[in-house]
Amino acid sequence: MSRTLRYDYFGLHRLEFPEEEVDFQLTFGEWIRLFRENHLVVDELVEPRPKAGAASSFLSRREVAWARRWPLEVIWRLHRTSGRTIRRTKGTKG
Repeated sequence: MSRTLRYDYFGLHRLEFPEEEVDFQLTFGEWIRLFRENHLVVDELVEPRPKAGAASSFLSRREVAWARRWPLEVIWRLHRTSGRTIRRTKGTKG
């Protein structure tokens, strides 16, 4: 985490880190297309933000400060409209 972007937003899809961590990142547009293909409608997109002065039992102070500026996570609230198609993108599980 830093104040500068290290990767392009477009084309992130798979990020591998030295700590043997692999992250999969889709753009918001890719998520919405995937949801629509599977008959899901976005009700809400929540971008949690720690309150000023908040402490965490699992994040460092630096990570909490970073999360005050940019969301560490997003929460998609969805509902299914109809159909049973489930399409997974390359590299995802579940």
